[in-house]
Amino acid sequence: MPNVFNDYFQLNSAIHAYGTKPVDRLHLHTVNSSVGLKCIKFRGCLLWNRLPRVITDIKSHAVFKKKLKCYLTESMSV
Repeated sequence: MPNVFNDYFQLNSAIHAYGTKPVDRLHLHTVNSSVGLKCIKFRGCLLWNRLPRVITDIKSHAVFKKKLKCYLTESMSV
């Protein structure tokens, strides 16, 4: 990932210590407009959090790409 995105995505555990949200998911920033809903900072976190943990927990880049492609293909055919 390019360096410009290093601070874009943060886990909920980095934002606060209380356990009201899944701490291992990405924090969804508040947006105030329809443009904000389309920004990668919001949309990327939203899409990542919707993926099953079986996929997000994969450490290998090659395996992740393969499993993600299969998941997306299967979810579009339903």
